[in-house]
Parts: sequence; C-alpha cells; structure tokens
Amino acid sequence: MRHDVTTGFVFARTFVAALLVTALVSQAHAELFADDDKPATTENFSDEIARTVSAFKACERRFYADLRRAGQDKEKVAQLNDDYNRDSGAIVAAFIASLEAHRADPAFLDGMVALVVDLSYPPPTELLEIVKRQYIASPKLARICPELGGRGDEQWSRELLEAIRDQSPHREARGRATYALGEYYRHASLPFARQRPDAEIESSLVKAREFYNLALQEFADVPADNGRTIGQQATLQIARLDNLPNLKVGKPAPEIVGTDLDGRQMALSETRGKVTVIVFWGTWCGPCMRMVPHERELLARHKDKPFVILGVNSGDDLKTAQATVEKHQMRWRHWWDGGATRESPIQIAYNIQHWPTVFVLDKAGIIRSFDPRGEELDKVVDSLLAQEATDQPE
Repeated sequence: MRHDVTTGFVFARTFVAALLVTALVSQAHAELFADDDKPATTENFSDEIARTVSAFKACERRFYADLRRAGQDKEKVAQLNDDYNRDSGAIVAAFIASLEAHRADPAFLDGMVALVVDLSYPPPTELLEIVKRQYIASPKLARICPELGGRGDEQWSRELLEAIRDQSPHREARGRATYALGEYYRHASLPFARQRPDAEIESSLVKAREFYNLALQEFADVPADNGRTIGQQATLQIARLDNLPNLKVGKPAPEIVGTDLDGRQMALSETRGKVTVIVFWGTWCGPCMRMVPHERELLARHKDKPFVILGVNSGDDLKTAQATVEKHQMRWRHWWDGGATRESPIQIAYNIQHWPTVFVLDKAGIIRSFDPRGEELDKVVDSLLAQEATDQPE
C-alpha cells in the first residue's frame, strides 16, 4: 500500500500490513459463510465490490485527515499508521476471502481489478493465475496497467504487464501495458524502491527508455487515464530521463517553460544572472506551507540583491493556488503545473518524488544545492550572494 503523506513523512504499505492481511484472510473467509450457505449471485458480488471500494476509500480519507491533524507528532502518526493498517487490512482480508469464494463469478475480474487498482493491494498468486489463464483477453485489464507500472520492485506486476502486452487482442490494453512497462523499470530505479548497484539502476533506465520509445512509436494515440495520450505521456517521461543527469549539484538546471498563476508565460531562463530558489509546493503539503514564513523572510532580507524565489504549484486547482498565494502573501511568481502531482510536466521534467522539493541555482543557472531547509538554505543563499558580490567589477 502506497501513501504520499502531507505531513512530511512517507508511509508505505509494508510487510507488516501484508502479514496482517494474511492472518485475517482465514478468519474473514469463515465469517463470510457463517450465516449464509447460499452461493452469492453476480449482482450481490458486484454490489459487494462497490461497497468494499467505498469502505476502503472512506478509511483512507479518515487516515489522511487524521494525519494532517497530527502534524509532526511522531508518536501520534505511528499510532495512526498502526490503526490504518489494522482497519484497511481487515477490509482487504475480507475482500480477498470473498474473491476466493467467487472464482467462477462473472464479476470476479471486476473484483480483481478493484483489489489492485482501488485497494492498491497485490493479489494472491493463485487468484492472479486465474486472471492470466481465463481473463487475459479482457479489455478491462487496460485499467489495471497504470497501477502495475508503479510497482517497480514486484515481479508479479511485470509478468502480468508482459502477458497483457503479448496476449491481449485489444490495442488500448497493449498500449497501456507497453507504457506501464516503461514506468515499471523507471520506478525500479527510484531511491525508495530498494538499494541497487549503479549498473543495475542504469540497466533499468535503459529498459524504461526502450518501452517509452516503443509506446511512442506504436501506441501514441492510445488514451491515458489523465486526459493525455500514451504518446504525450511517453514524451514527458523520455524528457525526464534526458534530464536526470543534470538534476544534480554542479549541473545546469533544465529549462522550465510554462504559465504562472495569472496565465502569463514564465521561463526559468528569465532569472539568469540571479541566485534562484525553486520550490515545488502544494497547499495540501504541511511542510510546504510551514516553509512559507521563512521564504517571505528570506525574500525580504535580500530584496535589493540579485535574488528570486520561484514556486511550482503541484496538486492544486488554479483557484486554490491563487487563493493560497494571496492569503499567505507569497509575493513571488509561481508556475501552475496543471493541478496534478507527479504526472504534470514540470514535476516530471524535474523528477519530483516528494514535497517540498527545493533547488538552489547560482547566477549561471547551475544547481548548487538540493533540498536545503531552514538555516542551511540561508547559508547557501548567503554564500552564493556573497560570491556574486565579489565577482562584480569595481
């Protein structure tokens, strides 16, 4: 189970949760038939799928709301995670038991898709084999591909994507599977996936590029889930891979071109000659908003110097971003990155994995620091501005 938590902590669906689900499946299976020996109908199982998804999403919403209220209280946050793993695990366990009881039900595949996509949980091997044997030709598997692409360290997801790509008679499903295999190999290279040798990471990125190129060449017009086409998505991801070597200290920052919160064209190169702090932020991100007073103070302290702060708003609709900037007096320019997180062009280009993310550039546009906070950010900016002053001709 994957969560990007707005309090600054990142909580994953760990082996603890998986073990909890395993322990609960037998109990849930017994309870499923305790009061009713009649086989469930397709209609009943379809209704159960919808109810399960609704209950799981409600549990997830409560979890995130409680996390926001908990703030930086690590003890409270840990307890909330334990509670969430218990409650969500019970829902998943009961649903897996029901899937096992409905293997012959026409709604079985809908349930498997819901388990992977809506509950974000890996299916038991035996049930997964049923999907491969009996349902690999179903167009419904197109929906499952994006979730599988995000599981870059799980062999079962790669094998299912390969089966869909090779065996599905539906072009949309094959196209989505091809693009998702690119995502699978890219995610396998991310730092939080697992520690891997550099050569292995490079090999994964080469494979990712191969699948992105294949998706672009053969399935460019296939629709993706976010309103773009597979071709548009693949183009953005190829640009990400092209940028990766430069997203390091000492390298030139890739150009950013987009629109600000007022709809005006905005380019990073416009700030060349100034020390520049780029902050990827969102109103939903607690640590991002807690940085704002310090950002205001930093900008005011250097108001007469060649220094700018630039924001990249992520995950907010335009009106929310505009209202937040006004309310919190964030009097510097911000790109609006389309209202999504992770899947918007600037975030993809800069390989953003967490919020806030901060880059500090010198006057030549070279990245001099990555993710400094508080006093460290002050020291980096002060140092670069002092260097700028000494470089000025007398």
